[in-house]
Amino acid sequence: MAAGAAVMAALLSGCAHQGQRTLKFGMFSDSNWEIPDDKSARVLEEAVAGFDELHPELEIEYESGMQKADYSEWLAGQLLEGTAPDVFVIAEEDFVSLAAKGALLNLEELIEKDDGFRRGDYYDAVLESGQYEQQQYALPWECNLTLMGVNTDLLESNRIDLPTNSWLWSDFHAICRLTTKDTDKNGKLDQFGFCDYTWKDAAYSNGAVLFDKMGTMNYMGDWKVINAVNFLYRLEMLNEDMVLQHRNFEDGNVVFCPMRYSDFRTYKTYPWKIERYTDFDWTCVTMPAGPQGDNISELETLLIGINAASPNREAAWELLKFISYGEETQGEVAQRTMCLPVLREAVEKIAADTREEEEPGISAALTDEILSKAVAVPQFRKYETALSMCSDGVAQATDSEKNIPVSMIMLQREINNYLNNG
Repeated sequence: MAAGAAVMAALLSGCAHQGQRTLKFGMFSDSNWEIPDDKSARVLEEAVAGFDELHPELEIEYESGMQKADYSEWLAGQLLEGTAPDVFVIAEEDFVSLAAKGALLNLEELIEKDDGFRRGDYYDAVLESGQYEQQQYALPWECNLTLMGVNTDLLESNRIDLPTNSWLWSDFHAICRLTTKDTDKNGKLDQFGFCDYTWKDAAYSNGAVLFDKMGTMNYMGDWKVINAVNFLYRLEMLNEDMVLQHRNFEDGNVVFCPMRYSDFRTYKTYPWKIERYTDFDWTCVTMPAGPQGDNISELETLLIGINAASPNREAAWELLKFISYGEETQGEVAQRTMCLPVLREAVEKIAADTREEEEPGISAALTDEILSKAVAVPQFRKYETALSMCSDGVAQATDSEKNIPVSMIMLQREINNYLNNG
């Protein structure tokens, strides 16, 4: 790996000249989104190389070559030894820990004194994903959304129209009810309306907020959440206690299944188009809206931050901006990768790409609308455990004869106690 990094550094910057400052950049070489695609890594490498060409006073060393599965351990070791890159990609599961331990530079001061940087150029949820305790510790490189995958063959065979991108829970439930059936008349269900749709998907689309930004309060007892859990319970009753997984959608036996935007992009284009969902026609629409919400999706973001120990903070900030805030760089994300850019202006470039012809229904205008409504994954230290407690509590409430509203109120008290005293 070290040899590969040295070669990459040489390719990017050649031999160092006297007086040059060294700026190290680190990332993993495979996809962040578990898809068989390396375009994002390639675009990022080219962005760093483009910055290098514009700054002859800097020698850029590119630390890469490791897989994402090994990246967190490698970065932790580099930070411990004091040899970590000045600027580096942050695995989603590492952000809170790195920010809390002081490994990431708080960017607020750099942002405030940079007159050319405007927070409003980002989508709100995208920028929020890089905040810890309401302070900006990282900027986004690319983002991903949850969409609803749809088996259009099953809709057609059941004489049902494709839902619009403003569809409702009532539409979702009605279609699931009509398409969940025993097609071979053997007394066992073999066609289903949905799989992998969770209480969290329902809660977000009903306008619910699950936690406050500081991670001190949760709101499982809010009626928006309670109604979401009740809705999921009604959906699950249709499946008669059968446990379905994503493979059931892949097999062509399920109408609806949530999936990432990156999966939609990847498996709707060659060469990967022939790898999955090959036996039926399919597309994606927005998530269905609850009565108190909208067609809202959860957003995931790949972040980049600055080493708090970097001796070259100003140069590191310029590189970070070039990657995350550069119009040309984000335009490349829009047109060449399987994910979405993080700047509002860059999303408009999707319209100039061929992807609209290949993927009807996910236009630049619709993408902008979904990103504007999206909800960021909360960033606080106890989030993963608290979320697991939420999911376990919902499962217990819906798998038993318990009163769901009372169960949710009690669950909220339990989680709040953990958040503040656990």
